[in-house]
Amino acid sequence: MSRRALALSMILSGLISLIFLISASLDGYNRGIRFNEERMEGLRLAFNGAEKSGGGEGLYPRLDELGNRYALYSRDMDLIHTNLHQDTIDAMEGVLDGAGLSPGVHQMEIPYSEGEVAYLEGTRLNGGNYLVVYWEPETIWDYVGDYLPIFLMATVFGGLFIFGVHTHWSQRQKAQTLYLLHSIRKYVKNPEITLDMNAKFKEFEEPLRYETSIIKKDIDRLNSQLSALSDMIVNMEEGVILVGKDRKIININASAVKLVNASIHIHYQYKDLLYLCRDPKFIRSFTEAFQSAKASVKKVDLDDKILRIYFNPVFTEDNEFFGMMMLLIDDTQATMLERQRQEFTSNVTHELKTPLTSIRGYAELMSAQAMDSETQQRFAGIILEESGKLFDLIDAVISMSRVDEKNRIEEYILVDIRSMTEEIFSGNQQEIAKKQLSVNIDAPIPAKLYTHPTLIREVLSNLVDNAIAYNRQGGRIHVKIEDQKDSFTISIADTGIGISYDDQRRVFERFYMVDPARTINKQSTGLGLAIVKHNVESLRGTISLESQIREGSTFVLTFPKNGISFSQ
Repeated sequence: MSRRALALSMILSGLISLIFLISASLDGYNRGIRFNEERMEGLRLAFNGAEKSGGGEGLYPRLDELGNRYALYSRDMDLIHTNLHQDTIDAMEGVLDGAGLSPGVHQMEIPYSEGEVAYLEGTRLNGGNYLVVYWEPETIWDYVGDYLPIFLMATVFGGLFIFGVHTHWSQRQKAQTLYLLHSIRKYVKNPEITLDMNAKFKEFEEPLRYETSIIKKDIDRLNSQLSALSDMIVNMEEGVILVGKDRKIININASAVKLVNASIHIHYQYKDLLYLCRDPKFIRSFTEAFQSAKASVKKVDLDDKILRIYFNPVFTEDNEFFGMMMLLIDDTQATMLERQRQEFTSNVTHELKTPLTSIRGYAELMSAQAMDSETQQRFAGIILEESGKLFDLIDAVISMSRVDEKNRIEEYILVDIRSMTEEIFSGNQQEIAKKQLSVNIDAPIPAKLYTHPTLIREVLSNLVDNAIAYNRQGGRIHVKIEDQKDSFTISIADTGIGISYDDQRRVFERFYMVDPARTINKQSTGLGLAIVKHNVESLRGTISLESQIREGSTFVLTFPKNGISFSQ
């Protein structure tokens, strides 16, 4: 920093000296011009006076002693007197002849020089003689050269002076800054303190007191936030444990105690981690992370839950290992969902292979041997039937996977549930007539619900299809729609085969079928009720089931009016 300051000081001093150098050189050059003009005027007056008094012979020596260089010509251009060298006279007369003895300043080249020039200024005297003054001018660079040593000395000494002043000023500023900083620290501790300040700093006392009061408020606010953060950690659902390098618990919240199934009545702070949990998998995961002193994530399967534990080492400012921070998250639900996803993938694969195997088998029989048209037609019918099942299964899977995409708020409208239900029954009129079923719809007119039309239609279609397919011959289907104060309820009851209590708990699972052999409904994919439940939950509704074997089943859908789905 001092080198840079010295360099800047020298540059600043050089710029200032350069300005003075240019000014002095220009002034010297201008003074030279004025001096020549004044000398010319003096010579002219001297010669005019000498001609008038007739004492010209005594004037020449005095003018020569004063350093004047001139030539005096008669009216006829005869040289009367000069103190110039003959070569200069010859060159000068050549210039004067060319100019025709006109008054004014003329330029000529100095004899035996390399292009250097001199100036001649001629004037006509009162007596008719012609006076020519000769001078060799100094250029501005001559003056610059004359002043250059002074410029260099001024630059050096001026730079050192500026650097000294800057250093002294910087040290004073540094001392003042340190004093103010120390004062700020004291004021932060006690804003009412009175310091023994220098008189010149007294004017800063009140602003300093004001600013430090703001800093103190900020510190108090940060302490409050830190306390709030501590309270937040204590009340977090996730478990937080800080273990020191001696493997003793420094801090722990209640959630961590509950997640590892430990007693909430024991004070675990400053106790070994083994007091908290002795599960071998938990201790082994902690030991591996603790010994490596590196961040890691491990999943620990305890008796009734699955924990995802984030291990993060804590280091001091000196990069010394302080301990291990542990964040415990209950990952049970996510793990179960992952297992369900895997089971779903496996079930889809199995369900897709069943019709594909049948299609491939009959296709191979048809291509491997000749057969009569009746057999060929029967095989083609089976292939067509199995391919239909395959497409139904694919459509059901796609429908389930796109529920979230289809459930857009901007597509919600008022739907007349009664009219939609009647349309669905009309579309199944052939199956209803075949089983001789009686259908009764008990609903107000109109029965409107603000909901997503596609999702609610899928729900009603699946429930109506099941009520028809699993109903007995000559049975009944009763639909009741109630527009209540806080909810909108739809119940669909049938007199079908019913569902056992054990099956009721699993009937909404994907690919679960009460009739796995498909003896009653050959078109079943096992996804219908799963789609129904998924759509209802997506619409923020609930579904319940009441059923008895050989008595029938009743599905009840309830949608709230104060949510996204509501009646108007």
